[in-house]
Amino acid sequence: MRKIAIVGAGQAGMVLAFGLRDAGYDVTVLETRTPDQIEHGPILSTAMVFDRQLDQERRLGLHEWEGRAPVCNGMHATLRLPNGDVVLEVQGGLDETCQGVDARLKSAAWMRRFEREGGRLVIATVDVPLLESLAETYDLVVVASGKGQLSGLFERDPERCLFDAPARRICALILKGVGEWPEIPYTPLKFHFGMEAGDYFTIPFYSHAGPCRAAVFEPVPGSHLDVWGPEIDTADKALAMAKRVIRDFSPQDWPQYEHAGLVDEKAWLRGAITPTVRKPVARLASGRPVMALGDAAILNDPISGAGANDALRMTERLRKAILQREDRPFTDDWMQEVFEGHYQEHGRHTMRFTRIMTEPITEPAWKLLQAATRSPGVARTFVNAYTDVQQSIRWMTDMEAADEVLGRHAGELQGARFLTRAEAQERFMQRPQAA
Repeated sequence: MRKIAIVGAGQAGMVLAFGLRDAGYDVTVLETRTPDQIEHGPILSTAMVFDRQLDQERRLGLHEWEGRAPVCNGMHATLRLPNGDVVLEVQGGLDETCQGVDARLKSAAWMRRFEREGGRLVIATVDVPLLESLAETYDLVVVASGKGQLSGLFERDPERCLFDAPARRICALILKGVGEWPEIPYTPLKFHFGMEAGDYFTIPFYSHAGPCRAAVFEPVPGSHLDVWGPEIDTADKALAMAKRVIRDFSPQDWPQYEHAGLVDEKAWLRGAITPTVRKPVARLASGRPVMALGDAAILNDPISGAGANDALRMTERLRKAILQREDRPFTDDWMQEVFEGHYQEHGRHTMRFTRIMTEPITEPAWKLLQAATRSPGVARTFVNAYTDVQQSIRWMTDMEAADEVLGRHAGELQGARFLTRAEAQERFMQRPQAA
């Protein structure tokens, strides 16, 4: 029986652990914190997982929140001026639904189940000396954590990195007591784009308090929405600032959030992320290789909606590759080949999508967004940008591709005239900003 060690009990690490265990492998999971510490600690992410990736959890019997977690089946998006005025408004249904479940609940529940069902769970601080010991004992060591003492283990790949610094600041909160939008015929992702100032979005979510809503604020550094400095250092301050931004930037939504509160005192985080592609193989001093998975290999900004989904795609590819490897050694070349397959098919596209989403709206996307306000068919394409990233990149960056989308719905766009970005800036950005 081949022995696999997985460092990190996040989504990717635990799904891989159960998948290999069910296939007959001897699997050990190592994590720095206990299930209780994770469950009652700071939030880890606010990731939404699309249905195709949730199928991995379902096949393993892990999606125990099915039927309890709300299903996001649509998007309602606005483009707003600094004073909160709405320039454009679009809504539509998602071709592929998604769900968000607090990662603290997932990791804690899966760790307990893994151990209860006979898996080996080790609570320890994993440093390089321990990795050396693991690499000597196990056939394969997978590092599925990009944090802590191992954050610098895998070398940054400068040829594939599109960022040298964070493009956005980030503050995320999990909120209870948020009202509903009866006029929107979906359980929606609510996305508010600021013209060159940043964005914020809220998503249906599930946490300790049951169904709730997660809010993620992503201002451009130095903009008027950049209010998440180091002085926001407590839960109360974070909640108060979130409410202030919502009230001032999207006043139409204020009634839904006026009475909202955090699901618990640790249900928030503040920081910044530099999206990064790392080389997937690290050689230890002994010469033995270890492999990166998930955020340890590719780290995306939350605005891309790609982190958890991309990690799960890579996890499934790695699981299949391990099974196909049979009794042959897990060499450096094999690790690189597995990663390269994922990167070429998915990883490079999600990183480019992240880049597009953190920059000012492109001319083709701006034209398509305007058309989406008049055409339900174009709106469907726009709101499904996250479900087919490769196709979305085409119409976001290529005017011919955007015009192809509009051409398919020409009957809904008769007589429409579209402003260029420059014309829109001249028309709209002269209005006074909110005090």
